[in-house]
Amino acid sequence: MNALSEQILSELRHLLREMSDGGSVGPSVYDTARTLQFQGNITGRQDAYAWLIAQQQADGGWGSADFPLFRHTPTWAALLALQRADPLFGAANAVQAATQFLWRQSDPYAHAVPEDAPIGVELILPQLCGEAASLLGGVAFPRHPALLPLQQACLVKLGGGGDVAERPSVAALLGSLGDVADLRMPG
Repeated sequence: MNALSEQILSELRHLLREMSDGGSVGPSVYDTARTLQFQGNITGRQDAYAWLIAQQQADGGWGSADFPLFRHTPTWAALLALQRADPLFGAANAVQAATQFLWRQSDPYAHAVPEDAPIGVELILPQLCGEAASLLGGVAFPRHPALLPLQQACLVKLGGGGDVAERPSVAALLGSLGDVADLRMPG
């Protein structure tokens, strides 16, 4: 192996050791939450809800604190999924902690979109915020305004404009966009 490869591997090993989870990959909070949200009935899904609640961090958010830009999406998704799980043990406390987490966090998309923002965030976060606005009784959360022009540009590229909720085919793709392509427009 050449010196550059050795250096890259050494740095990668160091980064993985420094991560709180050692770089492990497991089930997705976002995917689990969205599935639970759209399945509707909580009967027979208590284990999945319990797993989701167990993934919540001490600060009330979901996702690794090592990657702050990647925490908003799973937190919004989990909050939405747990809205209907109130009768389950821990769900109400998890929703309250998530709400407080979202209030405390500064909006990383208030004025601009960081270069290291997650792929597809410009489509996913505005959609989640729109869903939350109707479920949380008008509670005003940051709406990530810098994402909105990018969302519209991406929707135009995908074959339309306007409200994503009006196009189920686009809404169905939101969860998989990160695996497909980075649609962010150069700015």
